[in-house]
Amino acid sequence: MTDNVEVNPWLDAPVGEGGEVAVAATVDGEEFSSIQSAVSTAKDGDTVIIQSGVHSENITVSTPNVTVDGQDSAVIDGRIDIPVDEVTVTNLTVQNGAPSGSSEVEGIFIGNAGGFDDLDGDVTLRNVVVEDVHGHGTGSTVEGVHVKYYDNGDEIDGITFDNLTVRNVTQTAAGADGVKLQAEVDDVSITNSTFSDIEGAWAYGVVSTPSSVEMGVPDDVTLRRNTIENVTATEYDGIGLGIDGKDKNGYADASDVRATQNDFLNNDLDIVNKEPDGGPMFAPLNYFGEDGPNVTGNVVYDPVLTTSEENVAADSPRNISEYGSVLELQSDGSRALAVGFSARPDESVGEIFGEMDISGNAFVYDNEAGEYQDISGDYVPSVGEVVVLTSEGGIDETVTVPIETNVDNEAATPESVSLSNGWNLVATGGTVGFDSSTLDIAGAEVQNDLQLQAQPSQPGLAEGEELPPSEVYTGAFEGTWIFVDDEPNSDAQLATGYAEDQSVEEYVFEVVYPNDPQAEYPPVPIDPRYPPEFAYPPELIYENPDAILAEENTDE
Repeated sequence: MTDNVEVNPWLDAPVGEGGEVAVAATVDGEEFSSIQSAVSTAKDGDTVIIQSGVHSENITVSTPNVTVDGQDSAVIDGRIDIPVDEVTVTNLTVQNGAPSGSSEVEGIFIGNAGGFDDLDGDVTLRNVVVEDVHGHGTGSTVEGVHVKYYDNGDEIDGITFDNLTVRNVTQTAAGADGVKLQAEVDDVSITNSTFSDIEGAWAYGVVSTPSSVEMGVPDDVTLRRNTIENVTATEYDGIGLGIDGKDKNGYADASDVRATQNDFLNNDLDIVNKEPDGGPMFAPLNYFGEDGPNVTGNVVYDPVLTTSEENVAADSPRNISEYGSVLELQSDGSRALAVGFSARPDESVGEIFGEMDISGNAFVYDNEAGEYQDISGDYVPSVGEVVVLTSEGGIDETVTVPIETNVDNEAATPESVSLSNGWNLVATGGTVGFDSSTLDIAGAEVQNDLQLQAQPSQPGLAEGEELPPSEVYTGAFEGTWIFVDDEPNSDAQLATGYAEDQSVEEYVFEVVYPNDPQAEYPPVPIDPRYPPEFAYPPELIYENPDAILAEENTDE
């Protein structure tokens, strides 16, 4: 263009055949032909409104405190990069993703290799869908959303993902992640979101991981009211929620990740903590589907939800009533199994055990009569009762036992079990580590035989040297023999820790995981001379234990 021609202002958007302007986005009423031109023009505090339709471009939001808001069915076919703080993306779909400069493929990337400047606010994704992200011919890991800290700048402090959907993220040549949190990323809240159909050679729905180059690990990560489903992998197991790392580069900190009231469905593995020596991940009150939890590593996940999170009525976790504990049953068929109910179940014996491949019978021991009694499938065990299962074959089953609870009122006085003179078979999951001195009964003896218990320790409780030894924290469904010699009549009571109106918090600390039992209940050494067996009346064992032991040794 030459000579004296005035070109200002000019149209930022192209003109169609009818003279109309194709507008991709607006900022404060000003129209732009591309989203990037609108975002580049936006100032601190501005909102970029993306028009409906599919926009094939990659976007970088380089100005802090800018909101990118999609209108109607606005779709970006590409990727979004957010290298600055206090950016909000809302009401938008991002599809396909695109490779970055390092060839790693993301739908949305939050981070700045040149240095992130933390402004004390949050980077927020709300009502955003990221879908159909694939490898684009690269051999690099693919992420729906990737948040990464670089040593050149501040830590990324403040991430909010609410009603975020990440689905159909695939990479056959390498890894695939729904959300990856990497290096020093702090204060992360992920709520009301869905991560589904993530598949790669290895795969995570959500993963907390260090970097091989940058410093730090994610801290203060919370997941609540999310669904993580259909995470699968071809070379390794797909993992719903993971703590990742390697011996060479270290591991993310499991104790800095908390997950409650989430649904984990149809994943190869639901939760994995690879950190070998750190504290446990805190993940109780999640729903793991009908097959129960598939969890590895040091993860606290008991109690669990007995229904999908969307069916939980309570707003506060402490008021949840739809919960239960995990019961593992393992036997080669040569010995009956004891299942002690320290809390009243919300289902009958048939409902709890009916789906199992067990060919046998069920009994309860009448402490007062001193004999076993057959029970039917509609029998609901009372607090303190022990159900004895026999089977013609082996048993290897995991079930969730729902707990009957009502949290409308303050917790009632914990219930107790009456003990009769002689042998008593009682549930002792809520009286962990007790011995005869804790029973105000003259002549009471506690005869612990771990082989009588359905599980020697409770699945989903913490592990580690700093906690009391595993023989003290017995399973929530422990069954134990107690012999009482209190002539002429016994009025002994054994507290169960269970109260009908107790909250889930009280259930955890009074039944499943009593608070610091070491201070009150010293551990009891197991006396090998008295292993009461369900094959024999307790009276016979007590009177002539050597004969029973000799017969057992012969069988072996």
